[in-house]
Amino acid sequence: MRAVGNGERDVKRRRDWPIFLLHCPFPTAHCPPLLTCSTWGNIFQFCPLIVAISWIPEIRETPIRLDTSGAPPRMMLMDGQSDAGITVLPIRVLKSLARVARVRSGGAVLEVGPLRPTAMQDWNSAGLTATALTDTAPSTPSAPGQVLIGDVAGGMPVTAHSVDGVVVRTAKTFRAGLTTPESLLGAANLLSCLKPNGSLLILGSAGESLVAWQELLSAFPVKVSGGEYRDGLMYWLTFQFFSSRQVQVPYLRAEIGKDAMSRLQWHRLVRELVMKRMQATQAKAA
Repeated sequence: MRAVGNGERDVKRRRDWPIFLLHCPFPTAHCPPLLTCSTWGNIFQFCPLIVAISWIPEIRETPIRLDTSGAPPRMMLMDGQSDAGITVLPIRVLKSLARVARVRSGGAVLEVGPLRPTAMQDWNSAGLTATALTDTAPSTPSAPGQVLIGDVAGGMPVTAHSVDGVVVRTAKTFRAGLTTPESLLGAANLLSCLKPNGSLLILGSAGESLVAWQELLSAFPVKVSGGEYRDGLMYWLTFQFFSSRQVQVPYLRAEIGKDAMSRLQWHRLVRELVMKRMQATQAKAA
């Protein structure tokens, strides 16, 4: 039987040491080195995986619960957010929202709200074709056809079944209240713009309750889910905090089915809903 020398026992012992433990940098017979070449090689093997994981932002799908306490929704506004809707949407956020809405690269998106100066350029950088719908005249010039001016509850200037996703930041019709017939008509008009299996995203401010939006959208034949976007680890690893603020956006997603209804069908549905509400109000008054 061959005797094993001290050197071979030391090699075996070093292989058994966990790589995450720190040891004396001066190797001796009983103290392995801090990091060997093989250890560095093992670490670098996992670098692509670590980088790939860190690129993924933190998106949480949360169940929607109706608040029956009657308390006002909690508001906590961050930089770039206001009562008129979130205004700061970096490209990294747009890409994540497009994945939430399941809009593929090259798809068409409709952004609803006051025109952001870099909206069209940001969506194009995200690999999508964008159209903006605003109810106020934009202060910056834009290419013809990219920015449409109109009321979501009025004459909808967007063609039915023309976009893969709709991103709603705010609109005058919705700011006036989400229990009015106009809000129902506005939501129906936006849903009618979607192609089959398209999604409507409602963006809120950090800490804002979207329960009223959930009640509004649940009146339609759509699948409603909620979640929250929050900048992930890559935001810190790439030092993006030097150039942009951290973004936290709660959202609601309303997905239509594969059989998209016509705009006339959506309007008929709104009329039926309004009639039911009027009948319920009259019954209570009687």
